[in-house]
Amino acid sequence: MHSIGKRLANCRKAKNLSQKELAEIFNTSHTTIGKYERDEVNPSIDAVKRLADELDTTVAI
Repeated sequence: MHSIGKRLANCRKAKNLSQKELAEIFNTSHTTIGKYERDEVNPSIDAVKRLADELDTTVAI
């Protein structure tokens, strides 16, 4: 099973978005997106839902 961070990185790359571009969509910094992708910080459930919507995926485990 992939971590949230690995899944986020894969989905972001599939949409051809950089960390900076995704961060701009969510009004956050690219360092925050990087921390999510490295599993250094867990996003809130609300953030996960928003990310899933933007990346055309689900929150299912």
